Amino acid sequence: MRSHRVGAGPGSFSEASPANGTYWRRHEGGGHRHRRVAPGATTGRHTHPGDEYTLVLEGTLELRLEGREPRRVNAGDAYHNPKGVIHETRNVGDGPARASATFVIDKGKPISLPAQ
Repeated sequence: MRSHRVGAGPGSFSEASPANGTYWRRHEGGGHRHRRVAPGATTGRHTHPGDEYTLVLEGTLELRLEGREPRRVNAGDAYHNPKGVIHETRNVGDGPARASATFVIDKGKPISLPAQ
């Protein structure tokens, strides 16, 4: 699977949120994203209309799922966020963190939604 820039192919885009230090690159086909999170940055509280499966490639992230204790994951660790659960991911390391996420979401649904 190759990464594309905005307008480079059907269903492909790059998305940057410099305000929170999170950068996504979505791959053609839509269900997979690579994420880079700056030190101290957060994804913000959000949900997914499907399941998220993520592998941490670099750094240390703290996962905060509503109703659960926060937990840390490091490079080499994988985690699952179930459909509809409000959650947030924060880089608690000294350097950038990178992760690769696969989403199993119904066709036509957005990958993420802000928490209400």
